[in-house]
Amino acid sequence: MLILIASLGRSPGVVTGTIDALIEEGLRPGRVYLATTSDTEIWSHCIPLLRKEFQENYPNIELREDRICTSRDDIYDEEDNAEFMRKAAIVMSQERAANNDIFISLAGGRKTMSAAMTLLGQLYGVREVLHILVDPELEREGTITTLMKLPENQARQILHPPPNKRRLVRFPVFATPWKIEQIMKALEDGRSDDQQLNEHVKKLNPQTRKLLLNTLKEASRTHI
Repeated sequence: MLILIASLGRSPGVVTGTIDALIEEGLRPGRVYLATTSDTEIWSHCIPLLRKEFQENYPNIELREDRICTSRDDIYDEEDNAEFMRKAAIVMSQERAANNDIFISLAGGRKTMSAAMTLLGQLYGVREVLHILVDPELEREGTITTLMKLPENQARQILHPPPNKRRLVRFPVFATPWKIEQIMKALEDGRSDDQQLNEHVKKLNPQTRKLLLNTLKEASRTHI
């Protein structure tokens, strides 16, 4: 199964636009996870709108908005970032264990969310990392507060931009040559017998090493 994990801020069209582009390429997701925060605007307006879009346009695609959501309304500090990483890692770990192909979309949300998802994507060997670009006029009107004021036909063009007004950007994925268990052991020991892995671990800031270790540990022991 193809899995899409899409970061979401206050512009829901980045999710639907990415799904449309993938479907056009014959890459229809079976399940979509939204990676977001507890921002009231997102949960009051963006997610209900996306639920409606899935019911009407993607009835055979499962939408999961509850798995990768921070407890606060934004990423304010390292604890918020750690929580986001932990929840994203759990989902990636479980979907990889099920032998599903994971695609990551970085178009929404905060830059720190994109950075965390990209790092985890390399570690878990996701299939593709994506970003969607839309024409400037569509991007300007894409935020939920503006979108809700538009006539239905204009809103639909923003939620489902035509192919000539959107482009998928693909980033290369170079999955690590080590298994997650090897990485966790090296992080815990602070060293590795594998020379290359040892070099990577030695360069890590101790706090960063602890964050990554705790993230991978929790993901490995959490089951659906």
